[in-house]
Amino acid sequence: MKQASILFFIFLCANLCNAQNKANVEPIQYRINFLVPGAEVEFGIAQNSSILFNAGFLWGIGSSEDFNGSSTTNFAILPIIDGQYRYYYNLKRRQEIGKNIAKNSGNFIALKGTYYFTKSFLKALEGNEENLFTDESDLSIIGVAYGLQRTYFDWLHIAFEGGIGFGQTRFDNLVLPIVSFTIGYAF
Repeated sequence: MKQASILFFIFLCANLCNAQNKANVEPIQYRINFLVPGAEVEFGIAQNSSILFNAGFLWGIGSSEDFNGSSTTNFAILPIIDGQYRYYYNLKRRQEIGKNIAKNSGNFIALKGTYYFTKSFLKALEGNEENLFTDESDLSIIGVAYGLQRTYFDWLHIAFEGGIGFGQTRFDNLVLPIVSFTIGYAF
């Protein structure tokens, strides 16, 4: 009985806290990115928190040199998938001073994980017979980022994020910077 009373009290407090504050983030929104071609969906999961899923393609350019000194430049498209937990920390303040918070326009801190399918890129660089600086395995990165996201004219989506991450391939562990800039269409 004591446990049931404690659970009821916790449930009641959680509902009262939720009732006092309406959710600031959008329940669900879809976006198409232009610079890094892809699509993303963001789900509001709490008052100031969301989960974002992104799938797209990065553009890659590489140069390789053979033993004769001949250099070739190759172009590749790298598929990626990305997931983030975002906490928007300034939505209430933006709303109080009359700034736009529609479509999650605000600043955020994110915990993110990204998976880069790099084998396609490395296959494009096979002209390099001495693969000293390449690793034929995909790259996964987990990190933290700080970001800004704005939506203008109810459709123009602009976002920037930067941070640091821990990357891992099949043979190597790396500490890498996280930098992302997107322009797209918000539905």
